[in-house]
Amino acid sequence: MSETTLIGIIFMILGIAVIIGSLYSQKKHTLRRQAKVIDVIRRDKEEYDEERRRYIRRTYYYPVISYQVDGHEIIDECHSGSQSFMKYRPGKMIEIFCDPENPTSYRIGGTLGGFIGGAIFAIIGLVMALS
Repeated sequence: MSETTLIGIIFMILGIAVIIGSLYSQKKHTLRRQAKVIDVIRRDKEEYDEERRRYIRRTYYYPVISYQVDGHEIIDECHSGSQSFMKYRPGKMIEIFCDPENPTSYRIGGTLGGFIGGAIFAIIGLVMALS
């Protein structure tokens, strides 16, 4: 078995695992709600830039959202941020999907990133494994 085939198989396995995780999250988080961005927390992170061969500082913005479930207000800082402040500006309404059994567990609506990313990994892995 060639090194390219082995790497391709690993990519396929990782891609399939990401797809399964994404589908599980969509199945678990079914309660649709509108959430309002009430604040944005700015965090600077140092990350290594391979091209420049040095650490650079990047700014990420994490929204704090407010939403209602069964008459109770829930306020939470999202675990995923963005490098664009405009994506989550205060006052913006975003769609989220909560777990009906645990409404504090949610995913931001319209995020197919896990599914698409997993599919890309799996396809690249398939091409590599077959070459």
